[in-house]
Amino acid sequence: SDSNTYASACELRKKNCLHITNIYIKHYNRCKSCQDFEEEEVSSSTHFDELIPLLNKCRAGTATVPDLLGYPSHGSPKCSSENKDLFEPLQENRYCLAYWCSTRDGDLIPGTLQYAKKPDCSLRDSCKVGDSEYKDGYKFSGDCGICECLDGEVSCIEDFCGVPGNWTNESLKQLKVDVMHMFYFQYQNYDHTPIDLYYIRENKPAEISDRVLETILNWKFEHYDKNNDHSLQDLELEHLFKDIYELIKVKTFKIQLRQLLNPQDDYSVKMNEWIEYFTEDSTSNSTSSGDIISVKRSLQRLLRKRRLSN
Repeated sequence: SDSNTYASACELRKKNCLHITNIYIKHYNRCKSCQDFEEEEVSSSTHFDELIPLLNKCRAGTATVPDLLGYPSHGSPKCSSENKDLFEPLQENRYCLAYWCSTRDGDLIPGTLQYAKKPDCSLRDSCKVGDSEYKDGYKFSGDCGICECLDGEVSCIEDFCGVPGNWTNESLKQLKVDVMHMFYFQYQNYDHTPIDLYYIRENKPAEISDRVLETILNWKFEHYDKNNDHSLQDLELEHLFKDIYELIKVKTFKIQLRQLLNPQDDYSVKMNEWIEYFTEDSTSNSTSSGDIISVKRSLQRLLRKRRLSN
C-alpha cells in the first residue's frame, strides 16, 4: 500500500516491524509507480498520427485515465515532489486539455475528469466527518469500526456493528478468527502490541500449523495470566478485552465473549476452556468463510492431540 515492491511478505512484515508501520499488500505483482511512467516518457516519442484515436476520444468525452496516461509526453503524469513513486493530486494531459484528480496510486477520483477546466483537488488531502476533519492516511474510530481517510474518502470496516450487547453468531465467529490472526502476527513479531485490522485482513495466513498454533495459544495465555495461577481471572481478561477493543474499536462484545470463554461461569478461564473457545463452533449454521474453516480445522486437530495425550 506504500507503492513499493517487496521481495516477499516476510520483507514487508520486516519493514512494518522495524519502522512501526501498517503497510499491507495491495497487488501481488510489481507496483507501477509514477516514476515508472516518467521513465517511459523519457524513452518514448509519440507521432501525431498515433494521437488521433486519443483526440477522437477526448472530443467525444470518452477518454479514460489509462488513455491519457498512455501519452506521457503531453503532460502526464505529475509525480509527488516528496515521493516520486506517488502521484500529485492534480493530473493533466495538455494535448487533450484534460484535467483530473488522482489518488496517490494514480487512480482517477470519480467525477473529477474535466476538459479545459481544472477541478479542485484539495479535497484529496483530508476527509470531513461531521464537525471533524481528518488528514489523508489518518485512521480513526468510527461509530462501529475502524475508518481511514484515503484520497478524500472515508473507508470503514464495519463487520462488528451488531446490536449493542447482542452480537450475531456470524459476527462472533469472525471476531474469533480476527483475534486468532492477531495472535499469529503478534507472535511473528514477538510483540503483544495490537495489530491493525486492515493489516490482518490483507496478510492473514491460509492456515496455521498445529505446532505453531499450540505455541501461540500457550504464549498468549501465559501473557494474560499475570499471577501465573494457570487461569485467567476477571482482571486478567480485561487485558484481553482491551487488546480486542484496540483491534476493532467496539466494546459491545465483552459480555458474550466472557460467556463463551467461561461457560461454567466460575469466574476464571482455564487453559482447556481457552482452547475449547477457539475450537468449538459457536453455531450449527454453515459458513462460507475459508478463513474460519482453516483456523477451526487447525484448532480441532490441536484439541484432539491434547485429549489423546492426557
